[in-house]
Amino acid sequence: MAAAVFLVLFVALAPARLLGFLVPADQLTLSGYTGTLWRGSASRATVAMPGGWMHLGRVQWQLRPWSLLLLSPRVNVDARWGSQLARGDVIVRGGEAFGFRAFEVLVDAALIRQLAPLALDGMLRAEFEHLEIDAGSPLSASGRAVWQGAAWLSPAGRKLLGDYALTLEQADGQALAGEVITLAGPVTAAGRVELDGRAFAIDLDIGSEGAMDPGLQQALSLMAQPVSSGYKLVLNGEL
Repeated sequence: MAAAVFLVLFVALAPARLLGFLVPADQLTLSGYTGTLWRGSASRATVAMPGGWMHLGRVQWQLRPWSLLLLSPRVNVDARWGSQLARGDVIVRGGEAFGFRAFEVLVDAALIRQLAPLALDGMLRAEFEHLEIDAGSPLSASGRAVWQGAAWLSPAGRKLLGDYALTLEQADGQALAGEVITLAGPVTAAGRVELDGRAFAIDLDIGSEGAMDPGLQQALSLMAQPVSSGYKLVLNGEL
């Protein structure tokens, strides 16, 4: 009992900068600490992504003291940088393994350009009931992502595509699989995506409710097969 009381007092009074010793520096960097380890903030944070470091902006957190007894610190975080946000519970598993619970992310679609040379625009919102990641690869997941105001930045200007949703499910030991549907917009997309480790597969049917923009048709013809309903996009590769 005395040990538990001591642990609670330590977490409540320890300075916020000690959080830096609980997270791997090669995955997450924090600076400008205020508050305590239990409840604090950092004025600047960055997280490692496959395409480089991503800015999270100002981060506030609340550490669940009981999680330290399980040697898996659980932290409720709220990170904001302009219109970008990330909030929910993060569980530090150790090494490069992390768990996420009731986690929401809102980022500019320009982030995609760090992973692939695609001139895309809009906002990406993802909500995960749960997500487990190790060494940058998902192990299990249940969630949904929405691409709002999707657009193609063509040489002739910004071309609106529409709004799209992607449901994501992954059982332990299986690949991450997603189903794409169109919510609204002039360009329709439906099909499946899959991520197995760092290997990805995309199989989409792309069409339009009216005449498709000639520039978009030309761009799609470089990577998709023309079919009677529009285009068939099949891509395979590694992140």
